[in-house]
Amino acid sequence: MGITQLILLVAITTGDLHDGDLLFLQSTGDNAITAVTTGVDSLPIDHVAVFHPMGGTPMVVEALPGVGVTVTPLSSFVTQGMIVVGRVGEYDVNRSIERVLRCVGLEYDQYYDAGNDAVYCSELVQQCYVDFDDNPVFEPIPMTFRDRSGNIPLSWVKHYAAIGRAVPEGEPGSNPGELSRRSNVSIIGLLESIDLP
Repeated sequence: MGITQLILLVAITTGDLHDGDLLFLQSTGDNAITAVTTGVDSLPIDHVAVFHPMGGTPMVVEALPGVGVTVTPLSSFVTQGMIVVGRVGEYDVNRSIERVLRCVGLEYDQYYDAGNDAVYCSELVQQCYVDFDDNPVFEPIPMTFRDRSGNIPLSWVKHYAAIGRAVPEGEPGSNPGELSRRSNVSIIGLLESIDLP
């Protein structure tokens, strides 16, 4: 699981963001994702998006249930809750963003399966971010759907029963909370406000 970091979340604005920064969304309540993982400083992180200015307009690329991989104005994204900003170290930002943008339009991966053409939020980052030799920056981890007591929450049992699959405990994948704790992600602050062009 890694060592929990203790960070000071300083307030930052849009002007502090770099292309490719990761925007981690803190949940406002318990849900299926926060029941089985936490983010940096044990924050309840349940979503991640990629910051990318397009034509000077601050945008994010994100994978959303029922929508798929889409481009969202940052001004809309920030209304969803508190956003912790992470900056990835030593990666090819241009190639990584090209790969992210090629995913726009793909379906959301409700199976959380690395072996199909659909994509979930942290999978978008895990599969698209590469170094200067085109190697993945984020290796997959064994996924867990178990809560702190070691049980698989009923929400996950029902989800996989409804789609006719077994819970993929231990299969390779990713999750947004764990990505926020990676050693090659520096948490730079809390996005407090946006500066529109």
